[in-house]
Amino acid sequence: MLFIFNWLKIITALKLKSVRSQGMLVKVIDATYIKDYIVQLTFNTLEKKEIDIRDQLWGEVFEPLKNKDVFKNFRLNDFTIEWPNGADFSPEFLYETGQSK
Repeated sequence: MLFIFNWLKIITALKLKSVRSQGMLVKVIDATYIKDYIVQLTFNTLEKKEIDIRDQLWGEVFEPLKNKDVFKNFRLNDFTIEWPNGADFSPEFLYETGQSK
């Protein structure tokens, strides 16, 4: 199982490197709340990925997002998702961390 996980990480890294080598910046173009702290994201590569952000919600700016009602209140900006308090995640992090769907 660990082998498969590492292989998937390598494939994702290669895809991201390929996207970057084409001069294309990764952007989130659509985002849908699924449940708990899971969001489905569509990237400008037209790939859909789900990410569980629960383990990333630490630190002053992310602490309020532990409240699910606050978490659900994200919006799409020009390149990623963000919350009213200014919290956001880089699209590259979301792309690398998300699981393909």
